[in-house]
Order: sequence, then structure tokens, then C-alpha cells
Amino acid sequence: MEHKTSKVLIVDLGTIAYQEAWDLQHRVHGAKQAGLAADVLLLLEHPHVFTLGKNAKKENILVSETLLQEHGIDCVAIERGGDVTYHGPGQLLGYPIFSLEVLKLRVVDFVDRLEEVMIRVLKSYGLPAQRSSLNRGVWVKESKLGFVGIALRRGITLHGFALNVAPKLSYYDMIHSCGLRGVTIVSLSSL
Repeated sequence: MEHKTSKVLIVDLGTIAYQEAWDLQHRVHGAKQAGLAADVLLLLEHPHVFTLGKNAKKENILVSETLLQEHGIDCVAIERGGDVTYHGPGQLLGYPIFSLEVLKLRVVDFVDRLEEVMIRVLKSYGLPAQRSSLNRGVWVKESKLGFVGIALRRGITLHGFALNVAPKLSYYDMIHSCGLRGVTIVSLSSL
């Protein structure tokens, strides 16, 4: 029986502006459509930014435009699912640009696998991470620690996961992250 393995190119971009990373994702996505064989995983951090998914509600940003400008926080509407979320220094982001058709995965299975990777990493640090029926992502007890949001275009993924390693958690006070109210957001370093 022949076993086919997929090649993954892992690229560590360090800290990169959101718009620059978004543009890069789309260029890699275009290359995948044109026949790039390898799947690509971009690993990075962003300067402070709020991203608004297709289902985002502006009222989930709790501060004024002026305050956002004073704090140097961009707001970017993007094509992934979900509501508003924060990205910034101290948060590990992974943008897998993978062909789900080649992997023979449905979107929900792919999201499950992204969550599972974060759960296993957190368990290696002794944290009892799990999923929650409240919202996609990764949770420790009642607190959210990992986020997943993807888009699928022509069978190829965009966006991905965010894991709070050591971000400044006060930025989450400016939003209802993922549209959730009354949920504590934590990081690996805060636990």
C-alpha cells in the first residue's frame, strides 16, 4: 500500500505587520492554486491589531477610534470566519496555507486539528487544555487561551491559529473577543 506524505514548508517570519502578512498569505495561496506542491505554514507575531472576521459586529470593539489610534491599534476587516480578535506581541500565530482537497479533510476536521496541536502543546506545559462548546479555540477551565479562524478559497486555507504565549492581556479589555461577553482571556505566561 502506497502512503503519500505531504510536504510542508515552515517559514518563521518573526514580527511582521498584519497587512504585510495578509498580502503574503494571498501570494502563497495564489502559488498553491498555480501548482506549488508544498503546503506552507507561516509562523509569526504581529504588532497590535484587531481583526474583524466576516461575522464581526462593530459593537464588540469597546473603545473609540481615537483611543485605538492613541494605542497604535489597526482594525482590519478580513475574510476569515468569526468576530473580532486581538493579535499582538507575545502571541504566536500560525497561518497554514494547506490544500484540504489533497489532505482529504473537511474544514471542521482541519479546525479540530489546529485546536489539537495547541492542546498538545499546552499539555506539554502541564496545562489541562480542552475545547469548549461555547466557542471554537482552546480553553483552560473557563478561560480562553487559543484561537482558530480560517477561510477556505478554492480548497486552500488562509488564516489559522493564535496562541497566547505572553501578550499584554489588557488589550483584550478593549473588545469582546470572538464576540464573547464575560469570558476571561489568559496566556501561557499568566497561568
